[in-house]
Amino acid sequence: MSHSRSRRGFTLLELIVAATLILALVAAMSLFLMDALRIRGRVSEEIERSRAAEALVSTVERALETTLVEDPTLGAGVVGDATSLSILRAGLATWRLGTSERSRALEELDRVRVRFDASAGRIAIGRGEMPESLLPGTIQRVRFRYYNGSRWVASFDSVAAGQLPVAVEIALWLRPRAMVEPAERPEFDEVPTNADAEGETDDGPPPDRLRIVTIPDAGPDVPSESSAGGGAT
Repeated sequence: MSHSRSRRGFTLLELIVAATLILALVAAMSLFLMDALRIRGRVSEEIERSRAAEALVSTVERALETTLVEDPTLGAGVVGDATSLSILRAGLATWRLGTSERSRALEELDRVRVRFDASAGRIAIGRGEMPESLLPGTIQRVRFRYYNGSRWVASFDSVAAGQLPVAVEIALWLRPRAMVEPAERPEFDEVPTNADAEGETDDGPPPDRLRIVTIPDAGPDVPSESSAGGGAT
């Protein structure tokens, strides 16, 4: 009699308890995996934003190092507004070697175009006559401003102005403000940054990243030895 009781199976209550514990464990593991995937997604988005911002800044900086006021054939050296900028730079267009325009790789002038697509929140970069390509990573906002030697302006045309801008400001808001702390604005002795561009008011939060690029030999009254390319965030 005692031998038969020792070999009895699980009761219904024991099965229910075991199933409940298994379901709870599976649910906990599922929540953990979902949190891990969300964190991974956010990290990937941050990396893409940072790479897009760095690509924009470095592209503009390199192009401005060798830009010119005007070319009789290709037009203005620097022309832009608050969300787009076109720069004519001097230097071999080696990027054409891998395209159908390889025969033009030795041309001495090349145009670089950068634009912020506000509807998609994406940065587009184009070279020469090639179509623009959208960079991965969504950006909240991008703003370009131009220092003409006396004030910041929201748009610039080097042909109309008869000179290059003394400096170009690149401001980037990477994500909604609730997610970040305000960034510090850089300080420059010769190029003020605390005033809005002419005809522009901006009472919003400061940008997450700010770069001011000064242009060598910009403007008729700016000696070449007093200007240096580059900026700081």
